[in-house]
Amino acid sequence: MAEPKDHLVLGLDDVNWEQAEKLITDSRENIGVYRLNSLAQRYGWEHAVHTIAKLGGLTMADPKYYDTPDTVYTSVKDLVTYGATYITVHASGTQKMLQRSVEARDDGREAIINPHVKSRKELIGGILATTILTSHSEADCEDTYGSSVAQKVLDFTDMAAQAGVDGIVCSVEEVSTIRQYPEYDNLLVAVASIRPPWESEKPAEQKRSGEAKRAIEEGADLLFLGRQVRNPRDRVVSFAAKTIAQEITPTLTQRKSQQSPLAKRARKRTYAQ
Repeated sequence: MAEPKDHLVLGLDDVNWEQAEKLITDSRENIGVYRLNSLAQRYGWEHAVHTIAKLGGLTMADPKYYDTPDTVYTSVKDLVTYGATYITVHASGTQKMLQRSVEARDDGREAIINPHVKSRKELIGGILATTILTSHSEADCEDTYGSSVAQKVLDFTDMAAQAGVDGIVCSVEEVSTIRQYPEYDNLLVAVASIRPPWESEKPAEQKRSGEAKRAIEEGADLLFLGRQVRNPRDRVVSFAAKTIAQEITPTLTQRKSQQSPLAKRARKRTYAQ
C-alpha cells in the first residue's frame, strides 16, 4: 500500500452507475478502492469490476458470501476472474467455506478475463472474512452467537487465519485487540463504518463506528467510507476524500519511518499495492 489512498475504500451502493462513475472520477485522487454490493448485484458483477478498473480504481466486492462451500467457491472464483481486488465472505460460514474461498482465489487468478488487470494477477482476489457486522450491538451479538462482540471477533479471526484468508473485516473497536496477537500479523484488518471528522454522531444504522485516524493508529489497513463521504454536508466528495486522506497520512508516514511491523507487512502484500 504505497499511498494513503490505497487504505481508503469508498462504498458505491444506493446510487446508479452514472452517479457511481462521477463519484469515482471526483474522488480517485484520494480514494484507491471502491466497494460494491447492491449496485453490482443490480447491474452485474462483471460490468461493475470492469468499469471501476477502466476508471483507474480497484474493486472491493462486498457480497459477504455465506453458503455451502462449493457454492461460495464458484461465486468467489467468478469475481476473481472478473478482476476484483478484494472479496468478502462471512466468517460464520465455517472454516471449510473459508478454505474453499481461498482455493477459488488461487484458481481464479489463473483465469482472469479483465484486460485492465490481467497482467497484474497478484493484485487480485484478496479474501476478507467479515466477522460481526457493525450494525450489531453487544446485545445482538449475544442473542445471535452467545458471546460478546470482542470474543466472537477473535474467534472468527482465528478461524479465518487458519483457513488462509488474506484479512478480516471488523469495527474500529476490535482492531487493537486483534493487533495484540502476533499470529494475526499477516492478516489485513479492514474496518467498516468509519465516521469522518466532521460527523460527531454515529450513523443511525451503525452500532459500532469510529474515526479514520483512530483506526489507522490502532493498526487497521483498510477503511470503509460510506454515505457521509459520498454525500458530505456542505462538501464535494473530492474535498471529503482529501480531508480523510490527510488525516491518516501522518500515522502512515510514521509507520514507514519507524519500520514498524505493520509497514513490513504492507510491503509483503503484493496484491494490495
